[in-house]
Amino acid sequence: MNWLTTLIVVVFSVATFAVGYDYGRRITKLAWEEERAVIAQKALAAVQQAREKEAKLVIEMEAQRREYEKRVRSISSQLDSILAGVRERPDRSDSATMSKTTTINCVCTGAQLARRDAEFLARYAADAERLAEVYNTCRTMYELAR
Repeated sequence: MNWLTTLIVVVFSVATFAVGYDYGRRITKLAWEEERAVIAQKALAAVQQAREKEAKLVIEMEAQRREYEKRVRSISSQLDSILAGVRERPDRSDSATMSKTTTINCVCTGAQLARRDAEFLARYAADAERLAEVYNTCRTMYELAR
């Protein structure tokens, strides 16, 4: 009877181990699946949040672009009106025909600039304003994206 008791104990131990192992495996598998589901939900929420942020950023950048184009059109219209007024000015006189005392004592203000000089300065100032607008718009878009 001693060997029979040993056999029963061994069979019972193996059966208990098999049931416990299978139960542990199923519980661990369920826990992993739950964890994967939570991670997938978090990833989906993060993707959705990133898409919403991107859509908002696109809208804000489009508004900035429209504002930039509006300011550039304003600069261009100012330049056109300045150039229209400047075109009525006389050209620069030849320095050979002017006397030396006239050129030395001559103080020139913006109203007295020759047509070519005034056109050059007006275009140069408009280019500088456009460049400043490009910089400001770029900086604003960068700050929005940060």
